[in-house]
Amino acid sequence: MLKNKSYIGISFIVLIFGIYAVPKIIDRIQNNEIVKGERLDKVSNPSKENGELLKMGVAPNLNWLIKTMSKFLMRYIKEKCMC
Repeated sequence: MLKNKSYIGISFIVLIFGIYAVPKIIDRIQNNEIVKGERLDKVSNPSKENGELLKMGVAPNLNWLIKTMSKFLMRYIKEKCMC
């Protein structure tokens, strides 16, 4: 009995999505605004950057973190296995 009512909820969510989103999708297709220029459209909105890479500096050394985590993990495994 409860499974039948879950379909009602899912149907309601799909109905609300259809009422809200489908008219917006149709409007954007009719106005030829499928991809807006101010977002991720690199074709109609070319980048004004010079194309050079930004050098941020030296990456941090994470060896201490790897060693600490491996020690902690080994200790945790030994406690759980009681070896």
